[in-house]
Amino acid sequence: MPLSLLLEISSPSPAWAERPSALRSLAYALVQCGDAALAQELHDEAGSGERPFTVAVLPEANRAIGKRVRVTALNEPVGAALRVGAATLLAEEGNILFGRETVRLVGCHRDLPPLAETQDYAVLAALPFSPFAPLRFVTPLMFSQGGERHLPLPVPDLLLRGWSRRWNRFAPPELVWPEEVVTGILERTGLAHVYGESVTVALRPGKVVGFVGGITLEALQFRAWTAAQRQAFATLTAFSRFCGSGARTTQGMGLTLPENGEGLEHGNAAAGYRP
Repeated sequence: MPLSLLLEISSPSPAWAERPSALRSLAYALVQCGDAALAQELHDEAGSGERPFTVAVLPEANRAIGKRVRVTALNEPVGAALRVGAATLLAEEGNILFGRETVRLVGCHRDLPPLAETQDYAVLAALPFSPFAPLRFVTPLMFSQGGERHLPLPVPDLLLRGWSRRWNRFAPPELVWPEEVVTGILERTGLAHVYGESVTVALRPGKVVGFVGGITLEALQFRAWTAAQRQAFATLTAFSRFCGSGARTTQGMGLTLPENGEGLEHGNAAAGYRP
């Protein structure tokens, strides 16, 4: 079942939080604390397809030293490892070691929706339909277009295609959305509202441009939609808060939350973005 944890992390220097590769290493280290064999399996499968976790630093300008890091799990093994790893670190007041970095976990929130929660795939698959889905991209969103080409725009069909791909990869077989249902909503989903701006993300080495801001997806002519299409739209837009959006979701990008999500600093779209 999908799970998200909000971690309070203390460190002498916040520089690690600005490196996408360090964020992914932090997630692996957390899984390692809970299930060493699973962490090795995830390492071995790197690059083989959709990853069963995401990680991102909340972009809060007033936290110079400590950071709030949100990690999600898309299947039960990773979720269990994250829960055990976080509980073990808190109980032992242990440090998290990843690469050349050492940080300390000082807090873990498990019930603080939409930032921290546990949900069931069956519950997500039965959510009520609304023709409008307001979403906020808290960390930069971009889509890989092959090679060095990237698209830093919230394109509805790319968003829905990515969410459906991750849903069908990790949800129980009986809840998989057929291709014809997904194609049907791709053809009838538009943007009712967009605000935001582009930001540059340093990859060290290299860089990419991403989009930070908010959108409202609209189900166009929804009265003609089938029951399955309506359910898929409701399910996938809600699932986005666990699976993230676009590329590099295991490296801090594409954190997606409901537009009315609490626990975040509001203001300008990028708010200086810097995590």
